[in-house]
Order: sequence, then structure tokens, then C-alpha cells
Amino acid sequence: MANLSWLSEVQLISIHVLKTAGSTLSYKILPQVYKPEEILYDNDFLPISNLIETSKLKTTTKVIHGHFATKYLEHCPNAKIVMVLRNPIILLISAYYFWMSFSMDNISDKNHRYVEKKLSFEEFVEQDFTCNIVDNYFAKNMKLTDFYFVGIQKFFRDDLNYLKNKLGWPPLKVNTSNRNSYENYPNKVMEILTNQSLVTNIIAINSADMKLYQEALNLRHQRKGLSNNLEMYELSLKELQSRLRYNSCKELKLNKCSALGVQGVNPP
Repeated sequence: MANLSWLSEVQLISIHVLKTAGSTLSYKILPQVYKPEEILYDNDFLPISNLIETSKLKTTTKVIHGHFATKYLEHCPNAKIVMVLRNPIILLISAYYFWMSFSMDNISDKNHRYVEKKLSFEEFVEQDFTCNIVDNYFAKNMKLTDFYFVGIQKFFRDDLNYLKNKLGWPPLKVNTSNRNSYENYPNKVMEILTNQSLVTNIIAINSADMKLYQEALNLRHQRKGLSNNLEMYELSLKELQSRLRYNSCKELKLNKCSALGVQGVNPP
């Protein structure tokens, strides 16, 4: 590969974990801070050399955001690495129903062929590629302390404001993006969360991601000046269930469901 020393000019690498407000960050937030020619969106399996040849990655690039941004880490020693995490259970639920709302014409990744096979959610979470997604793919061989910032999707607006201040970004307008459009989605989420045996199984087979998520919560507590709360996971689930019940009732009465999630960002 040609000399890539110029990549030392890249300022930010944003690793986009699926269904964690990444679309909001990439298409709503970053363009308010950087010029179009300074942003590379990398959500493909293409090697760096190919991206350079096609002029997608160029000397003007200042920020790299995407599902495959980790491949640039060794070439961008001065870049600040950021990532947003989400409760692994909710992430899997959201990813499953997000892709199930797509037609096969829009799906090329072999890992998403479960849509064609019509796997149930119970079968979906047992697939090799869905277990410990973050640990195996997005933060492979990395510690959370290697990151400049790790946010929590549940607290996206607050964490984004913290990151904005830390990086010296200008005031930002935050609009939601990429909502889950699967029919009757809130009730589907509630059915899963109230299935204790299923939830217990998901926790067991995603122990690495559960550990990372708890660590991310602890890191957030530290930077917010809060004490560690090992019951945060249970409290978050209870809060989510409460909000889902509220929205389910509202849907029955008004034939619609208000947006879920903290301050309206990315419903689960």
C-alpha cells in the first residue's frame, strides 16, 4: 500500500455501531461541523486502497464515520476515536425489526439473509454474527479506555452536548433519523422484554457486550461525577418498559405511537 502518512491529518474516527443513533450523528450532526469534502462515510467492506483510488478517501478528509471505520485506526494516530453504545438487548431487537422491514431487493449483505429465511427473533439472536456484535466487530481488540469518547444511545442528546463542548464544536441542531418503521414495533419490543427466559438467554450469549455496556455506563458515571450504579441496567430496562407501556396505550387510543427514546432520539 502507498504511503498513508497524510492520514495523520484525520481528526476524528467515529465508529458507527448499528442502531445507536449513528445515522443522526453522521448525516445530521457531522455536516454541521465539517465540510462535505472533509467527511468520509465508510459502510462498505472495501479496502483503503480502493477508497483512495475512487477518490472517496482523500487528503481533505478530516473525519471518518461508518461501520468499518476501525480499519483506519493504525493509519490515523492523531484521530480521536468515538463510539456510541446501546443496551445489547435493545440493539438486537432494533436491528432485527429494522432489517425485517426491508424488502430483499434492498439487502446485499449475506448476514442479513435471515430476512429471506424469515428467521424468528429467537432464531436470529442465536446466529453467530449476532452474538457480541460490538466486541467481535466494532471494538475488536480494543478497550473502551482506548476511545476518546464512548456515548450511550439512551442519553444521546446529553452525551452529544458533552462531546460538542469537549471538541469545541459550534451549537448543533439535533433532529432524529432512521426510526424503526416495523409495524406495531413498540408492542413487539414489549413482548420480548417481558419474556424473561428469552431475555436471560440473550444476556447469557452476549456476556462480552453486556460487560462492555456496563463499563460504558460506568465511564459515563465517572465523567458526569456520579457514583457507579451496578443496577443501572435493570433500572434502564424498567424505564424502557414503562415508556413502552405508555406508548402502547396511547397507540390504542390515538391510533399512533409517539417517538420512543430519550428526548425523542432513535426509538429502540
